[in-house]
Amino acid sequence: MERVQIQIVLWQSHRFLERLLGSLRVQTFQDFSVLLIDNGSSDGSLEYARQLLPSASILKNARNLGP
Repeated sequence: MERVQIQIVLWQSHRFLERLLGSLRVQTFQDFSVLLIDNGSSDGSLEYARQLLPSASILKNARNLGP
């Protein structure tokens, strides 16, 4: 089990994902897991994130649950 879980909330985030998830791949500390939390994105964010980081766990909300 990883010691750290990185939780990333997605909402219409497609344009940021390559840089964000790419930075996780090059970290020297690698004892972590990633949880992607999608808040009902309609721009393909979740599908793109799955391509970039297939090892990530996914939590998909039907709509944006943010404040």
